Amino acid sequence: MQTLTVSFSESSVKRALKNAEGYEIKVSSKPTVLLRPHKGLERGTWYLRKGEKYHPLGVYPVVPVSLVKERLPHIVFDLSMNPNAKVEIISGFQKVTDLLSWYCERAQSDRELSKKRKATVRSVINKHLIPMLGDKLIDELNHACIDDALIWPLQSKYSLSNVRLIFSALKEISPAWGVSGCASLSRKRAPASHRV
Repeated sequence: MQTLTVSFSESSVKRALKNAEGYEIKVSSKPTVLLRPHKGLERGTWYLRKGEKYHPLGVYPVVPVSLVKERLPHIVFDLSMNPNAKVEIISGFQKVTDLLSWYCERAQSDRELSKKRKATVRSVINKHLIPMLGDKLIDELNHACIDDALIWPLQSKYSLSNVRLIFSALKEISPAWGVSGCASLSRKRAPASHRV
């Protein structure tokens, strides 16, 4: 992968991201901070490179340049004290409801989505995800939390296809905060009536 070097500013990163297919964007050399674009070139994952290790920092644009700059000195200090320390992902949101509201707003302005898909996203977020997960802190979300607070309650009320629809919306949003449990939750579950 080739590297495109730009200044560490929001406008430079936004501009570079649009034309970054096949590139990673380097915004800082001491320490080395990189942005690796995702498909579609609208988002990317921030990384801090220390030696041979790449530490994920968060997902752009949820984690903007200003937040990376603010948190970077603390992260570098922690790694200098303990090179094997696990770097915590930076989140631009505290509560799940903040992230869900942001995502819903963003989906409504996405020209690539059909009116039907926009309506589905809005409905799933407002009727299911916010009421069931909105009061949680993003740091609290994990496989068990999603299973207990969302999947099991949904399966007691709705068909498996509806649960999958709701869960697929959550999986679309989950890369923004890095919930590792989402992918493994997609396995087929027995209907509520067949569970012990």
